[in-house]
Amino acid sequence: MADAGLADAVAAIVREAGALAMAHWRTDFARWEKAPGNPVCQVDLDVDAMLRARLSALLPEAGWLSEETADSPERLAHDRIWVVD
Repeated sequence: MADAGLADAVAAIVREAGALAMAHWRTDFARWEKAPGNPVCQVDLDVDAMLRARLSALLPEAGWLSEETADSPERLAHDRIWVVD
């Protein structure tokens, strides 16, 4: 995929992720702490899952690293890596 086309596709996916997150703004969603002082909520996990599915479909040869998923050393074998926080 050409870089300009990739950037446009990523921008569209990011807008979709933002819309998903904003749909839950000021609603009652599940939240907890992964560890003391390290909060997470269901919206975090939903957005992370959506991003992983959409970005992996866009660039299947890329690895994945995000705050909400366990790291895997297999990502280091890829030339490109999605890094999501």
